Amino acid sequence: MAAGTPLLFAALGEVVAERAGVINLGIEGMMLIGAVTGYLAMDSSGSVVPGVLAALAVDPALAVCVELGHLGGGDVDERALVRQGVAWLAERRPLPVRP
Repeated sequence: MAAGTPLLFAALGEVVAERAGVINLGIEGMMLIGAVTGYLAMDSSGSVVPGVLAALAVDPALAVCVELGHLGGGDVDERALVRQGVAWLAERRPLPVRP
């Protein structure tokens, strides 16, 4: 039950968005970006609070950036944004490998 709670919150958010007339197909990606950002902030600071705050802040910020690109007439390629983010993370710090 506890493992499904984040998915329940994401589904509830999508229901609200669809009732408003917006279809968001990238919910899982937004959850992943929030989780990775929260982990990196928590790992670099050593505290849970900055991790939670970073995870809460990154998804709305990314959504605004993508939406501004669409409203400005630009063709925003979300896959390119993800590739750039993955490349940046790979350059910053390799993930720890545990035996």
